[in-house]
Amino acid sequence: MIPKRGWFDILKVDIDFDKNIRGLGEFWRRQFVSLEDVKEAEKTGKDIVWEGIRINHHKIKRQLERKLHREPTDEELIEYIKRVIMHEAGHAGHHQADEDYASSQSEHKEYIAYMFQFPDSVYLALRNLLKHPESRKRSNPKWVSDYLSVADFKNQTETIRKLLNYVDRYAKTSKDKEELTRIELAHRKFMTKFSKNNFPQNVNQAEARYNKKFHKFIKKLFGNR
Repeated sequence: MIPKRGWFDILKVDIDFDKNIRGLGEFWRRQFVSLEDVKEAEKTGKDIVWEGIRINHHKIKRQLERKLHREPTDEELIEYIKRVIMHEAGHAGHHQADEDYASSQSEHKEYIAYMFQFPDSVYLALRNLLKHPESRKRSNPKWVSDYLSVADFKNQTETIRKLLNYVDRYAKTSKDKEELTRIELAHRKFMTKFSKNNFPQNVNQAEARYNKKFHKFIKKLFGNR
């Protein structure tokens, strides 16, 4: 969980609302400082801001209305804005912690940002990652993919898509989806490539893949399979 105190201070990132940015939010960084910036800083006595987070609260409200099919409550809007800020703060933290941030693959950056956005749910983090444009290949124009309802995912996110399809097939409640996702991710690092790509289809295969200590949970999901 993100600590309740001080994470804005730890990141040292300014947060502003801006209705003119293209997305719901963005983490931005300066590449250089202009002479005008220096003069303005000298005039006002304020430090030059090198990076920050912008949030488009107007676009967030419109998207939330589409999701809910109604006017969101103040509490719902605040929660959604908070989640977007958490996402962009994930980018900010990643940038500050990783000197190779600029050269990192875009889907890797988004994976970290969504884990920051949903620290209490790995399943939701991965599910939302698949909705991000950076998780898809650019082999077709966006309107073609939208029209045909076809998502051509990048290799890493295609693996995540298959994993979540497996989870959704056997786990039906949010709690069970979360538990199965965490169990699967915890065990994948010990698997061969063949095993990773072939998910269990019955109790015996699931127990062989994981551990018999999960027998009760596995039995619940796989039943008599």
